[in-house]
Amino acid sequence: MIKRTSLLLLVVLIGFSVVRAQTLGPDAAARDFYRWYIRELNADRFPIRQNRPEIRKRVSARLARWLFSPAYSEYGADYFLDLQDWDHGWAKTVAVSGGTVKGNAVNVIVTLPKTQVFERKVMTVSLVRQAGAWKIDRVRGR
Repeated sequence: MIKRTSLLLLVVLIGFSVVRAQTLGPDAAARDFYRWYIRELNADRFPIRQNRPEIRKRVSARLARWLFSPAYSEYGADYFLDLQDWDHGWAKTVAVSGGTVKGNAVNVIVTLPKTQVFERKVMTVSLVRQAGAWKIDRVRGR
């Protein structure tokens, strides 16, 4: 009986974690993406080249097609940071302010704070809801 109860509890907890991942709001999805992405860069892992499955989970199908095309290799900067280099501390300090959801789309403001080396960077990040999750669709630097 205890084993059955433990197994049931485990299944319920896993179910709640899956539902939570699918119900992140757009601001939380953007913040989660940027924290993950910068941590990957900090570890010398370049997600666009080395972790396509995870990128596909976090970006729209439209953006994924472009990121994995030859055209992206000619872009000349990191698409998500709109820079060629980054501050390692941004993984902990990235800030996101939410926008207004219009149907299955929303724009949020992503701010990478000023550091000793970098000026403050503000970007408009468009997200779309696909397969029940908010995904990065476009990044525009300011």
